[in-house]
This record gives sequence, structure tokens and C-alpha cells, in this order.
Amino acid sequence: YLQILKENVRAILWSQGEANSFGVGLATQSYINLFNDLKASWLNDFPNIEHFYMFQTRDGDCGTTAGGRLKIKEAQRQLALNDATISIMPTTGMTLHNDNCHFPYTNGYEKFATRIYPLVKRDIYGETQPQNIEAPMILSAKLLSPTTLEIETNMTLDSNVPSLANIQKDYNLTNVGSASITAAQIAGSKITFTLSTYPGFGRASTISFIGTNAASANNIKNDNDIELVNFSFFPIQDLSDNGN
Repeated sequence: YLQILKENVRAILWSQGEANSFGVGLATQSYINLFNDLKASWLNDFPNIEHFYMFQTRDGDCGTTAGGRLKIKEAQRQLALNDATISIMPTTGMTLHNDNCHFPYTNGYEKFATRIYPLVKRDIYGETQPQNIEAPMILSAKLLSPTTLEIETNMTLDSNVPSLANIQKDYNLTNVGSASITAAQIAGSKITFTLSTYPGFGRASTISFIGTNAASANNIKNDNDIELVNFSFFPIQDLSDNGN
């Protein structure tokens, strides 16, 4: 019976990362390497696995550090981006348990299941599903003018924009001098941030989506209420006249 079971495991659902986010955190590439080692072991034990589903680590405290969480969440994003057998699902809009680490059932573990079930039906059972069952993923970050930053994603987004306070809390700019986000709008698959000033010529500017705010209304999301996949230190390409 054990052998029959092993031969019929078709998918792995994975939720982990907090333990690697303590202190300085495990390096992004190290997490990628270790996960791929684990994946190889799974495939050795269960050779008929077809797909892996990864729940991106929530930005809770849980004794971890902000810097450590950024590294792990970026590793998880890159794993899904570069491996067609891995799908990623954010947990950003879900309510944290009062331990700031786990989740309650309502708007927590229940949502884990309702979000991932359509993907499993599509990948494992061949059922036709809409595109919006997946989470939006960043494709590019471009400075189109000295104060216009455009973020392009891979699907149509809900046009409702969260409050500026939530945007400023969740989208972190680095190497931009004194520039800050002063406004945001959404059209189609693109997010446009207005900056207070030009970030500065020659800077290796980046943007991160941290994912601290629970509830879908507080997040940029698709029309199925699924938030963007968190990303860390995504490079900003300067296409403005000032960047030439």
C-alpha cells in the first residue's frame, strides 16, 4: 500500500519560510538552492509529482526580521518565476493569528484552500480556469519621466487604489535619494507611482513590495482579490530624459 501511495502523489503544497527569516536571514540564492534540493528529494520519493504549490511567506513578525523576510519572499518569487512546475500564492491579504506567525481559519487557512484549489483543478485535473486564479507578478519597473514610475504586471489589475498611506507603507524604494511615492493609479496591468522628486542619475534604484497590510481593500490586487506576489529590491530601469 505504501508503494501504491508513493506512486500516486501528484502534487506538493508548501508553506514555509519564517524559520529562515531570523536575524540577517538566509540568503535568497541559498533558499533557492535548498528548496531545489528538497524538490529533488521529493521527486525521488514520489516520482509522479506533477506540480508544486508554494504559499509565499506572510510579512508577520514571528520573531523574524524585515530584512530576513525580504530575502525569503524574493527567493520564493524567483522559484515560481523560473520553474513552470511551481506556482506561488501570496498570503498578504490574510489575517494573521495573534502570534503574528500563523493564521486563523477564517480569512486564513480557509483562504489558503480556496485560493489554491482552482490551480490544482487546472494543473492536476485539467479543468479550464480563468487567468485571474493566479497571483499578479511584477514584470518590470520603469522610470518613464523624472517622477513617473511604472510597474508592469502580467495580468489585469483591479483599478481600485489603496490609500496612499498603505501604498507608502508597503512599497519601499531604495537608492532613490529623498524621492518618495506621492500618488498612485492603476490602469490595466500597470501601476503608476508619482514620485516627489527624481531619484537621481546613476543610482541603482530598486522597489520592494513588502506586503504588511491585511485585507484585500488595502492591497493592489487582480479582479479576483488576489494580491501581487511580494518582490524585493526589484531594479528600476531609468528611461527618463534625466537618465540618458
